[in-house]
Amino acid sequence: QDIWNALKSQIIEKPVVRENFRVAVRLERDPRVAQGQMLLKMQVSYDLRGLRSRSVTTKIEHFLDWHFKIKDQDLPRFSNVKIGDKKFTPTDPCFTKHGEFICSVNVPAKDHGAVSVTSSREEVIYFPGTHCFVLNEITKGLEIVLNDIPDDITLFVTVRPHPDLKYRELKLSSGEDLIKINDIVLVPGQIIELLFQPKEQEFVQ
Repeated sequence: QDIWNALKSQIIEKPVVRENFRVAVRLERDPRVAQGQMLLKMQVSYDLRGLRSRSVTTKIEHFLDWHFKIKDQDLPRFSNVKIGDKKFTPTDPCFTKHGEFICSVNVPAKDHGAVSVTSSREEVIYFPGTHCFVLNEITKGLEIVLNDIPDDITLFVTVRPHPDLKYRELKLSSGEDLIKINDIVLVPGQIIELLFQPKEQEFVQ
């Protein structure tokens, strides 16, 4: 019974769903970070759609990898977040001192439209290393795009758990620079893992 109650509260009774979830990735070397680290720029966007017969107010929560904080350089950081037509900059009270963006938003009733959400962020990662993006809503439709990466680095993408999305390599030069699956459904707690390795290094799982 306790497992069933947890499933209902965390998944079945969710009032909203994320659709057309898109992550655009850019990896850069940056003098502001320490040796063995790199700067990961991501733009995350999706449509927030209601699942109820009436409009609902829900809370949007986005988190940075705050344990990689570089205080003197204001990293990691959100560049901005846009919800519908409203753009939030880091001075807005929706951004906390602990690398969070928390905002309540009204979502239309089912079949009455959706609310677009886009966040731009800069994260600090270790290299070689991984960055994990944890989903906190039911998500339908996934697109992961590689915008730019140094020539000597390789990116592998894994969605955990998912049987068909394990260590998929994204490449700029060959046209294999994106993963796009329109009918995929992901649940809260699933993870999008970005693994960055030196290109000359043989891949080790």
